[in-house]
Amino acid sequence: AVRDIGTLPGWSTSFGMSINEQGQVAGYAGRNSSADGRAFRFNGILDGSTLTDLSAASGTASYAYGINSAGEVTGSVIEGGVLPQAFAYRNGTFTKLGFAQVGNRSEGRAINGLGQIVGFGNITANATNRALIYTNGVWGVLPSLIGTEVVEAFGINDAGQIAGRAVTNGALRAVLYTAGSRLVAPLIGGAVNNYANAINSAGAIAGAMTIGGTARAFRWEQGQNPVLLGGFTPNGYSVAHGINNFRQTVGAANNAAGTSRAFLHSAEQLYDMND
Repeated sequence: AVRDIGTLPGWSTSFGMSINEQGQVAGYAGRNSSADGRAFRFNGILDGSTLTDLSAASGTASYAYGINSAGEVTGSVIEGGVLPQAFAYRNGTFTKLGFAQVGNRSEGRAINGLGQIVGFGNITANATNRALIYTNGVWGVLPSLIGTEVVEAFGINDAGQIAGRAVTNGALRAVLYTAGSRLVAPLIGGAVNNYANAINSAGAIAGAMTIGGTARAFRWEQGQNPVLLGGFTPNGYSVAHGINNFRQTVGAANNAAGTSRAFLHSAEQLYDMND
Protein backbone atom coordinates (compact mmCIF):
# COMPACT_ATOMS: atom_id res chain seq x y z
CA ALA A 1 0.00 0.00 0.00
CA VAL A 2 1.04 3.60 -0.53
CA ARG A 3 1.57 5.45 2.76
CA ASP A 4 1.01 9.18 3.17
CA ILE A 5 3.86 10.51 5.32
CA GLY A 6 2.30 13.96 5.56
CA THR A 7 4.12 17.28 5.42
CA LEU A 8 5.62 19.87 7.75
CA PRO A 9 3.36 22.20 9.78
CA GLY A 10 2.40 25.23 7.71
CA TRP A 11 3.25 23.53 4.43
CA SER A 12 0.76 22.03 1.98
CA THR A 13 2.63 19.48 -0.13
CA SER A 14 5.52 17.03 0.27
CA PHE A 15 7.90 15.17 -2.02
CA GLY A 16 9.83 12.03 -1.05
CA MET A 17 13.14 11.87 -2.92
CA SER A 18 15.16 9.03 -1.34
CA ILE A 19 14.74 6.18 1.19
CA ASN A 20 17.21 4.12 3.24
CA GLU A 21 17.12 0.59 4.66
CA GLN A 22 15.43 1.78 7.88
CA GLY A 23 12.53 3.33 5.96
CA GLN A 24 13.71 6.88 6.60
CA VAL A 25 12.90 9.26 3.76
CA ALA A 26 14.61 12.45 2.58
CA GLY A 27 12.46 15.00 0.80
CA TYR A 28 11.00 18.45 1.01
CA ALA A 29 7.78 20.26 1.75
CA GLY A 30 6.24 22.86 -0.53
CA ARG A 31 3.41 25.37 -0.72
CA ASN A 32 0.93 25.65 -3.52
CA SER A 33 1.21 29.43 -3.44
CA SER A 34 4.99 29.76 -3.78
CA ALA A 35 8.08 28.10 -5.17
CA ASP A 36 10.00 27.80 -1.89
CA GLY A 37 10.69 24.48 -0.18
CA ARG A 38 11.82 23.09 3.16
CA ALA A 39 13.97 19.96 3.49
CA PHE A 40 12.75 17.23 5.85
CA ARG A 41 13.55 13.72 7.01
CA PHE A 42 10.77 11.23 7.65
CA ASN A 43 12.10 9.25 10.59
CA GLY A 44 10.40 5.95 9.81
CA ILE A 45 7.48 3.96 11.15
CA LEU A 46 9.57 2.54 14.00
CA ASP A 47 10.41 6.07 15.16
CA GLY A 48 6.86 7.33 15.46
CA SER A 49 6.45 8.34 11.82
CA THR A 50 7.68 11.84 12.67
CA LEU A 51 9.03 14.45 10.27
CA THR A 52 12.18 16.38 11.15
CA ASP A 53 12.36 19.90 9.74
CA LEU A 54 15.95 20.26 8.52
CA SER A 55 15.46 24.04 8.30
CA ALA A 56 17.34 26.11 5.75
CA ALA A 57 20.16 27.49 7.92
CA SER A 58 20.31 31.13 6.86
CA GLY A 59 18.78 30.31 3.48
CA THR A 60 15.29 30.93 2.22
CA ALA A 61 14.65 27.43 0.82
CA SER A 62 16.09 23.94 1.18
CA TYR A 63 15.59 20.65 -0.65
CA ALA A 64 16.73 17.18 0.50
CA TYR A 65 17.56 14.63 -2.20
CA GLY A 66 19.64 11.86 -0.63
CA ILE A 67 19.84 9.84 2.59
CA ASN A 68 22.22 7.10 3.74
CA SER A 69 21.85 4.16 6.13
CA ALA A 70 22.79 6.35 9.12
CA GLY A 71 20.01 8.85 8.36
CA GLU A 72 22.44 11.50 7.13
CA VAL A 73 20.92 13.72 4.47
CA THR A 74 22.20 15.84 1.62
CA GLY A 75 20.53 18.37 -0.65
CA SER A 76 20.64 22.04 -1.56
CA VAL A 77 19.90 25.35 0.15
CA ILE A 78 19.11 28.62 -1.60
CA GLU A 79 19.93 31.94 0.05
CA GLY A 80 18.22 35.11 -1.08
CA GLY A 81 17.54 33.93 -4.60
CA VAL A 82 21.18 33.15 -5.43
CA LEU A 83 22.42 29.85 -6.83
CA PRO A 84 22.04 26.67 -4.71
CA GLN A 85 24.66 25.42 -2.25
CA ALA A 86 24.97 21.79 -1.15
CA PHE A 87 24.34 20.87 2.49
CA ALA A 88 24.75 17.90 4.79
CA TYR A 89 22.52 17.13 7.78
CA ARG A 90 24.34 14.98 10.35
CA ASN A 91 23.66 14.41 14.05
CA GLY A 92 21.08 17.17 14.13
CA THR A 93 23.37 19.75 12.51
CA PHE A 94 22.73 21.46 9.16
CA THR A 95 26.02 22.32 7.45
CA LYS A 96 26.51 24.21 4.19
CA LEU A 97 29.30 22.64 2.16
CA GLY A 98 30.50 25.56 0.09
CA PHE A 99 31.65 25.30 -3.51
CA ALA A 100 34.30 23.57 -5.61
CA GLN A 101 37.36 25.61 -6.51
CA VAL A 102 36.13 29.12 -7.40
CA GLY A 103 32.56 28.15 -8.28
CA ASN A 104 29.33 29.63 -6.96
CA ARG A 105 26.94 26.68 -7.27
CA SER A 106 26.86 23.21 -5.69
CA GLU A 107 24.10 20.64 -5.22
CA GLY A 108 24.15 17.45 -3.16
CA ARG A 109 22.15 14.63 -4.75
CA ALA A 110 23.28 11.42 -3.00
CA ILE A 111 25.22 10.31 0.08
CA ASN A 112 26.70 6.88 0.79
CA GLY A 113 27.38 5.03 4.03
CA LEU A 114 30.84 6.57 4.29
CA GLY A 115 29.37 10.06 4.18
CA GLN A 116 30.66 10.81 0.68
CA ILE A 117 28.35 13.16 -1.21
CA VAL A 118 27.98 13.47 -4.96
CA GLY A 119 26.12 16.02 -7.02
CA PHE A 120 27.05 18.81 -9.34
CA GLY A 121 27.96 22.46 -9.57
CA ASN A 122 30.40 24.77 -11.27
CA ILE A 123 34.10 25.18 -10.59
CA THR A 124 34.22 28.73 -12.02
CA ALA A 125 31.50 31.22 -11.16
CA ASN A 126 28.46 30.96 -13.44
CA ALA A 127 30.08 28.27 -15.61
CA THR A 128 28.46 24.98 -16.70
CA ASN A 129 27.88 22.10 -14.29
CA ARG A 130 30.55 19.54 -13.45
CA ALA A 131 30.07 16.33 -11.48
CA LEU A 132 31.34 16.76 -7.91
CA ILE A 133 32.21 14.53 -4.98
CA TYR A 134 32.58 15.76 -1.39
CA THR A 135 34.91 13.70 0.80
CA ASN A 136 36.41 14.62 4.17
CA GLY A 137 35.47 18.25 3.84
CA VAL A 138 36.84 18.75 0.33
CA TRP A 139 35.10 19.00 -3.04
CA GLY A 140 36.60 16.96 -5.87
CA VAL A 141 35.74 17.18 -9.56
CA LEU A 142 34.90 14.09 -11.61
CA PRO A 143 36.27 14.10 -15.16
CA SER A 144 34.09 14.86 -18.16
CA LEU A 145 33.89 12.46 -21.07
CA ILE A 146 35.14 15.09 -23.49
CA GLY A 147 36.85 18.33 -22.48
CA THR A 148 34.77 20.36 -20.06
CA GLU A 149 31.30 19.40 -21.26
CA VAL A 150 28.46 19.22 -18.71
CA VAL A 151 28.56 16.29 -16.26
CA GLU A 152 26.24 15.68 -13.28
CA ALA A 153 26.34 12.93 -10.61
CA PHE A 154 23.15 11.54 -9.09
CA GLY A 155 24.08 8.39 -7.17
CA ILE A 156 26.95 6.83 -5.20
CA ASN A 157 27.20 3.44 -3.48
CA ASP A 158 29.38 2.38 -0.56
CA ALA A 159 32.05 1.09 -2.96
CA GLY A 160 32.41 4.61 -4.30
CA GLN A 161 30.88 3.80 -7.70
CA ILE A 162 29.04 6.82 -9.09
CA ALA A 163 26.16 7.09 -11.53
CA GLY A 164 25.45 10.20 -13.50
CA ARG A 165 24.97 11.80 -16.86
CA ALA A 166 27.23 13.61 -19.27
CA VAL A 167 26.86 15.55 -22.48
CA THR A 168 29.11 14.15 -25.18
CA ASN A 169 28.98 15.11 -28.86
CA GLY A 170 25.78 16.99 -28.10
CA ALA A 171 23.93 13.98 -26.63
CA LEU A 172 23.10 13.14 -23.03
CA ARG A 173 24.65 9.83 -21.90
CA ALA A 174 24.47 7.71 -18.74
CA VAL A 175 27.88 7.32 -17.09
CA LEU A 176 29.24 4.91 -14.49
CA TYR A 177 32.41 5.93 -12.65
CA THR A 178 34.04 2.76 -11.31
CA ALA A 179 37.57 1.76 -10.34
CA GLY A 180 39.03 4.86 -11.96
CA SER A 181 37.19 4.30 -15.25
CA ARG A 182 34.34 6.14 -16.95
CA LEU A 183 31.90 3.73 -18.59
CA VAL A 184 29.10 4.92 -20.87
CA ALA A 185 25.89 2.86 -20.87
CA PRO A 186 25.10 1.55 -24.36
CA LEU A 187 22.12 2.72 -26.40
CA ILE A 188 19.61 0.16 -27.68
CA GLY A 189 16.38 0.11 -29.67
CA GLY A 190 17.18 3.21 -31.68
CA ALA A 191 17.74 5.37 -28.60
CA VAL A 192 19.37 8.75 -29.18
CA ASN A 193 20.42 9.40 -25.58
CA ASN A 194 20.25 8.00 -22.04
CA TYR A 195 20.83 9.13 -18.48
CA ALA A 196 21.21 7.59 -15.02
CA ASN A 197 19.31 8.55 -11.88
CA ALA A 198 20.40 5.87 -9.39
CA ILE A 199 22.87 3.09 -8.57
CA ASN A 200 22.75 0.05 -6.27
CA SER A 201 25.51 -1.59 -4.22
CA ALA A 202 26.48 -3.88 -7.12
CA GLY A 203 26.92 -0.98 -9.52
CA ALA A 204 23.71 -1.49 -11.50
CA ILE A 205 22.28 1.82 -12.68
CA ALA A 206 18.74 2.88 -13.54
CA GLY A 207 17.40 5.81 -15.52
CA ALA A 208 15.87 6.41 -18.93
CA MET A 209 16.73 6.56 -22.62
CA THR A 210 14.91 8.40 -25.38
CA ILE A 211 13.47 6.19 -28.12
CA GLY A 212 11.20 7.65 -30.77
CA GLY A 213 10.98 10.90 -28.82
CA THR A 214 9.74 9.20 -25.63
CA ALA A 215 11.63 8.47 -22.39
CA ARG A 216 11.85 4.74 -21.64
CA ALA A 217 13.02 3.40 -18.27
CA PHE A 218 16.03 1.09 -18.29
CA ARG A 219 18.45 -0.83 -16.06
CA TRP A 220 22.08 -1.42 -16.96
CA GLU A 221 24.83 -3.58 -15.45
CA GLN A 222 28.45 -3.43 -16.50
CA GLY A 223 29.28 -5.90 -19.27
CA GLN A 224 25.64 -6.45 -20.24
CA ASN A 225 23.14 -4.84 -22.58
CA PRO A 226 20.66 -2.41 -21.03
CA VAL A 227 17.23 -3.81 -20.15
CA LEU A 228 14.15 -1.76 -21.02
CA LEU A 229 11.68 -1.98 -18.13
CA GLY A 230 8.55 -1.44 -20.19
CA GLY A 231 5.57 0.74 -19.34
CA PHE A 232 1.82 0.72 -18.83
CA THR A 233 1.27 1.29 -22.56
CA PRO A 234 3.26 -0.01 -25.54
CA ASN A 235 6.32 2.19 -26.03
CA GLY A 236 4.90 4.62 -23.46
CA TYR A 237 6.69 7.15 -21.26
CA SER A 238 8.57 5.76 -18.25
CA VAL A 239 11.56 6.87 -16.14
CA ALA A 240 13.37 4.90 -13.41
CA HIS A 241 14.40 6.90 -10.34
CA GLY A 242 15.71 4.26 -7.91
CA ILE A 243 17.15 0.74 -7.78
CA ASN A 244 17.86 -1.52 -4.80
CA ASN A 245 20.21 -4.44 -4.23
CA PHE A 246 17.61 -6.92 -5.55
CA ARG A 247 17.51 -4.97 -8.85
CA GLN A 248 13.98 -3.86 -8.01
CA THR A 249 13.42 -0.50 -9.66
CA VAL A 250 10.96 2.30 -8.97
CA GLY A 251 9.92 5.23 -11.10
CA ALA A 252 7.02 6.80 -12.96
CA ALA A 253 5.17 5.80 -16.14
CA ASN A 254 2.14 7.11 -17.99
CA ASN A 255 -1.01 5.04 -18.19
CA ALA A 256 -3.42 4.91 -21.13
CA ALA A 257 -5.04 8.16 -19.97
CA GLY A 258 -1.69 9.94 -19.97
CA THR A 259 -1.59 10.14 -16.16
CA SER A 260 1.76 9.59 -14.45
CA ARG A 261 1.72 6.59 -12.08
CA ALA A 262 4.38 5.29 -9.71
CA PHE A 263 5.70 1.87 -10.69
CA LEU A 264 7.70 -0.98 -9.19
CA HIS A 265 9.66 -3.20 -11.55
CA SER A 266 10.43 -6.53 -9.87
CA ALA A 267 11.33 -9.96 -11.29
CA GLU A 268 11.00 -8.47 -14.79
CA GLN A 269 7.38 -7.43 -14.16
CA LEU A 270 6.04 -3.88 -13.94
CA TYR A 271 3.51 -3.07 -11.19
CA ASP A 272 1.32 0.00 -10.70
CA MET A 273 1.98 1.10 -7.12
CA ASN A 274 -1.35 2.92 -6.98
CA ASP A 275 -3.34 -0.34 -7.34
